[in-house]
Amino acid sequence: MAEFPIDHSSLLYPGAIDQLHSARVNCLDNYRRGFNALRITENGCLYITLHASAVQPTNPFRLKFMRLSPESGLEKDRKMKNLADLKQIGNDKGFAVVLIAIAMIALVGFVAIAIDVGYAYLVKGQLQNAADAGALAGAGAIYPDNSSPSPAFPSPDFTEAEASASRFVRCNNAAGAVLTNNDIVSIRVGYWNLAQNPAGIQPQSTIPTGKCSTSGNMCSPTAVTGCAAIEPCLFQDVPAVQVTLQKSVPTFFARVFGFEAFSPRAAAVSAIGFPKKAQHVFPIAVTKCMVDDLFAAGHPTPLPDVEIGNPYGRVPGCNTGQWTSFTYCDPSASQIKNILSGKDETPPLSIGTGICISTGVMASLVKEIPIGEVLELPVVADATLTDPNTPTPISGFVSFEVVRIVGNGANGIIQGHFLSYRRSPNFSSPGGPMGNTVTPPALIK
Repeated sequence: MAEFPIDHSSLLYPGAIDQLHSARVNCLDNYRRGFNALRITENGCLYITLHASAVQPTNPFRLKFMRLSPESGLEKDRKMKNLADLKQIGNDKGFAVVLIAIAMIALVGFVAIAIDVGYAYLVKGQLQNAADAGALAGAGAIYPDNSSPSPAFPSPDFTEAEASASRFVRCNNAAGAVLTNNDIVSIRVGYWNLAQNPAGIQPQSTIPTGKCSTSGNMCSPTAVTGCAAIEPCLFQDVPAVQVTLQKSVPTFFARVFGFEAFSPRAAAVSAIGFPKKAQHVFPIAVTKCMVDDLFAAGHPTPLPDVEIGNPYGRVPGCNTGQWTSFTYCDPSASQIKNILSGKDETPPLSIGTGICISTGVMASLVKEIPIGEVLELPVVADATLTDPNTPTPISGFVSFEVVRIVGNGANGIIQGHFLSYRRSPNFSSPGGPMGNTVTPPALIK
């Protein structure tokens, strides 16, 4: 309920009652009683209190009543409400300015992320490419390329590896400039433990450790001792190169937040060693007992000639080798011919993969052997090569040079010798057992 003061300068006639009614007067108390007050109830009704002495029943009458002045009553409430609305609009405008300022700061932050951080990641990718190239070049220089005649198996050349890695790093660009020695954090050479126990590059004086492929027992991979006769000793420490690069990259927008430059960093590790995997190998398997005997003395040069197809005379009960079709047990000559011709693709092979051996001499295949070429062969654990129905696991990979074919037809014997050293693009995954062939350099981290 609201009440308002009286202004005595106004007149009210009976017709004015209707005007009040049209002005949303919902109910009116007896207007013939005179009035001195005006009030609005909670239900919206307008009440006018009249004094009887001010009423002339039969004539239009002059009434002194409350008039709403500009500074009072409903008019005053409306104006106060309008003023409050204006103030609220003013307050909203000030709040909007604050929001815009905050939004601008956030926008600059997003721009800094999109441009500066994005550019830093671009430079990091360029550094990673340079680190990969340097590590691969360094590991590739640990052992030399192939040459003829086959050289003695070389010792790791870590000095040349470090120099080669540095040269290749400085042939790359990052952040629009050629990398310099200032961008090289470190180039480390030595041995990398494949299980990372211990972690990181180990000294060049490290004596490589080994682990038996099946039992997991520790063994000596260079002496080929510590494992069962059919179980190869896998190298756990392989020659490797680690390259770490870092470059300072000035920022464009992030300096608003106090970041004058970012320093992206990249690292790569590349290794080389005896293979655990191979592809495109020739379908003749040689025995582990023969290979271990030949290489246990540390790659003697020249290696003696052997005759694949005859017993290996240096180790009692040890055969030399025999045809294989890899996945077909007791294969026919036509199946092996399909492999030789490329009609059937040689499956990728790994240490431990079982392959089947042919026990018979296949006279029609002898003429398929390329004389004077180097064959890459799987090594198998079976010493006798007498069971054509049971796959025998692969225990390594070696390179063999064919010198001649002795005899004809069913009496043909493959005569040749194992190379002292070779690097093959068909071999991969450093960490295999002792042999005469190493992998190309491979990124391992």
